[in-house]
Amino acid sequence: MIETRLERYCVKFATRIGFASAKLAIHPDVGFPGRIFFIPGGCPLLVLFKQANVVSALKEKQQQHLEFLKKYGYNAIFCDSLKVFLKALANLLENPALSQSQ
Repeated sequence: MIETRLERYCVKFATRIGFASAKLAIHPDVGFPGRIFFIPGGCPLLVLFKQANVVSALKEKQQQHLEFLKKYGYNAIFCDSLKVFLKALANLLENPALSQSQ
């Protein structure tokens, strides 16, 4: 599934269950997650969408940004499928304190 289609599906799902999201436009620095989902309880989820079978080829800068965000307690993931997105949402809804362990 291409990134834009996957992102649309995830946004649509999140909207249907009552979560808001916003597209992040960070310029000129690239490599940061492109979307934020506002999860109840004050635990935003930052998502870097990648095309399936490309996740293993995350650019070094993208990997560094994800590690940086996680180090400072942010919920940040790369996502190549709706299943990955749903799992991240479920983890946050079950235990918002997971931000330090992801």
